[in-house]
Amino acid sequence: MKKQIVITVTLASAVVLGGGFVLKSYADHGTSVVQPSVAEQQQIEVETSTQGVTSPPAEETDSLIKNVDIHGVPTGENFIPNLVGNSLLKSVSSSFQVVKQTDTLAQKFGDTLQLSTIYTLQDGTEVRLAQNPLDRPTAEQQADVFKRIYSQNHTVVDTEINGYKGLTVENDVKKIVYVLTDTHIFCIATISPNSSFEPLLDIAKQIKD
Repeated sequence: MKKQIVITVTLASAVVLGGGFVLKSYADHGTSVVQPSVAEQQQIEVETSTQGVTSPPAEETDSLIKNVDIHGVPTGENFIPNLVGNSLLKSVSSSFQVVKQTDTLAQKFGDTLQLSTIYTLQDGTEVRLAQNPLDRPTAEQQADVFKRIYSQNHTVVDTEINGYKGLTVENDVKKIVYVLTDTHIFCIATISPNSSFEPLLDIAKQIKD
């Protein structure tokens, strides 16, 4: 039973970043967010249930999430870029520039380490980047998992980012960009209703695994 719970939390941390989990992560970073609608909560449940595992009660999930000292994470395992004032961001609009970035948060979900940060753009949009280990043998297989999960009520498009497999995912509530390398899942997500993919893709291009 415990093993099933750990699997659920690990997959949810990597997949449901545009819904309930991303909201909790914003809270972990000390950021205020608007709670999702009932419809969005239902969609989150559908996305999680399609993985063939049952989500544990919230109190059990929280007990499995452990904060880790970021200083104990080897440099070679931390690929979260520092983008405040980064001149490499070549967006056509200055509103896409990163003006603030939270300290990188390290958390353990069972045996899985997730690193995350929140970027604040010039226009106030908040974008969360999370790094997780690849959950399938190859990036293509991982992409297929996400396509199945987001098959309903989402638009999913294949792309390539820095030579890596990429996906863009969107619905009326969220936009997500996935970068899938040989070893990691990078999820760049925002729940800002009027956001575009351009700043998310700009941030994705700065990831060097």
